[in-house]
Amino acid sequence: MAEHLTEEELAALALSAEDTPRLPAVQHLEECAECNARVVGVQRTMRAAQAFTELPASTEDFSAMRARLEAQLGLTGQVAAQRARAEARTPLAAATRVVDWVRLFVPVAASVLLAFVLGKGGAHPPALGLECAAIELGAGALFAAGGYLLLRERLRAQGDADGLRARAPLLLASVAGTGALLAQVWLHEHCPAEPASTHAFVSHTGAVILVLVLGLLMGPKARRAV
Repeated sequence: MAEHLTEEELAALALSAEDTPRLPAVQHLEECAECNARVVGVQRTMRAAQAFTELPASTEDFSAMRARLEAQLGLTGQVAAQRARAEARTPLAAATRVVDWVRLFVPVAASVLLAFVLGKGGAHPPALGLECAAIELGAGALFAAGGYLLLRERLRAQGDADGLRARAPLLLASVAGTGALLAQVWLHEHCPAEPASTHAFVSHTGAVILVLVLGLLMGPKARRAV
């Protein structure tokens, strides 16, 4: 027998198990992985083609048939990725990304405004600055953890039809920044260094920016986790 099965030898596989021409082809399949893969591919295509013998009666049936064909042909992951890329190019998806980025910078703008309005001249004690920054980082981490849990439950309950998983990095970063901003508001009432403007900008606003940067850096890991 040749190195790989010919078209005639492949056709012999359709004969019954007792037919003599079929036996050499079966023996060859046991030894040749490439020919075995070819036969498996043909079998998948034939099984998929059988689904067209009876056409569905409704749109829902067509959707179910398409999903079944994609699964039989091993294309489910590829089709989902292509659909996600196509949806990401729609005007609505572009507008959603713009809104997500604007939402991300809202905590920074509010933090700068708060420090500018309430901060005045004064000393900047480094130790106290680290303490205030740690409070804001902790608040940002708590908000990010809560947002992650809510996002995960939302995806498990309703799926990812609206592309929420791809938006997770920006959403979680903005949630973390909001938590840090709320901590800054609290610190403006309770921080002993207030109203020192240098302390407000370096430790308070700087911590909000740091939380957002860390949120963006951790975003891809969070997207894979959800």
